[in-house]
Amino acid sequence: MFRAKLAMAAAFSLISWLASGVPVLADRAATDINQADQSGIPGPGVVEDASPGWVWTGMSATSNPDFSNGAAHAGGIGASGSITFAGTGVEVYSMTGPSISVDGKAHKMGTLNVSIDGEPSSKMPLGGRDLIYGVSAAKITGLRNGNHVLQVTATGGWIAVDRVVISGEPAAESGQKDKDVIDYTAGFQGATDLRLNGTARIASKALVLTDGSKWQVASVFTTPTISTHSFKSHFVLRFINAEADGVMFCLQPGDPASLGVGGLSMGFKGIPRGFGLKFDIYNNAGEGESCTGIYFNGVDPTVPAIDLAAAGIILRSGHPIDVVVTYDGRLLVVTMTDTMTGSSAKQEYPVDIPAIIGNQAHVGFTASTGDWTGTQIVTSWSVTGKP
Repeated sequence: MFRAKLAMAAAFSLISWLASGVPVLADRAATDINQADQSGIPGPGVVEDASPGWVWTGMSATSNPDFSNGAAHAGGIGASGSITFAGTGVEVYSMTGPSISVDGKAHKMGTLNVSIDGEPSSKMPLGGRDLIYGVSAAKITGLRNGNHVLQVTATGGWIAVDRVVISGEPAAESGQKDKDVIDYTAGFQGATDLRLNGTARIASKALVLTDGSKWQVASVFTTPTISTHSFKSHFVLRFINAEADGVMFCLQPGDPASLGVGGLSMGFKGIPRGFGLKFDIYNNAGEGESCTGIYFNGVDPTVPAIDLAAAGIILRSGHPIDVVVTYDGRLLVVTMTDTMTGSSAKQEYPVDIPAIIGNQAHVGFTASTGDWTGTQIVTSWSVTGKP
């Protein structure tokens, strides 16, 4: 894979098209001490910028005694940070002034843009004559109680993120008990039992795994587990302007925060004791540009593979691909249908999944891009423990 085809502007346009609605801004008291649910997602309370839940892009830690805990994360135009939290609201604290000093250099302050679950929410110019720390730059409330993704982005100059304060009730207990039914057939907005990792995020009703940039890697897993002895999953995939690399439907018994390797590994390699069903759109090792297959224990999901193009299913077409996966403890049956052309393919795999990965597992998806890119999304999904 040697070059990228999608510009960030095109990706932003796509995600904007998927999204609708804006959370309201209001005042609400927040708690002082953070609580994390059993999946590690922070709940009500203070979350410092050094929390392991943050994913920073182009932003680095900077020290200053006037920041909470003596530090913040700062970055220039295009820099961003995101975190998944559990609650009904979140407040972002920053600073204002003419500039921010990082590594001995003064950088002009810009505008802090905030989005929730992929939807633009608010923006605040941080420029000013006087340096003021501990400024509330955004306060979002009225969210459905559950897991949400906060993203902050810099435009027009530099921003600093000091801390956030989450309000509301923590999400339901997760990660310890099995669940018979997981239902996102109506979309993913307000999801309460998913752990989003890497570049994964929710844009309105869609689960966006990669959004058209180079070298992205994502994973999404349910925080509850399901039985690996008998299950059925039904989901719809779309690969938009996509050339690499692909998506894996995955079960794994470890941490729902697990995130594998990008590129040809499709986010699957590096997840131990995992089972994966691939939807591969790049020919790395002779497997072709539209193929499937099953893999275990975090290997590179290249070959062997089953060609889908011969059945008229071209994953890169951008058409919604309807997938039904059933397992009875003995036979895994996969049916794929191009919903626009009606082309269909069916595979059957005799396999003992519990013997390889155990009796219970988190279930979800992994995906990646490399030098070639793609927007890869899941538009609906359900899992039942008893097909």
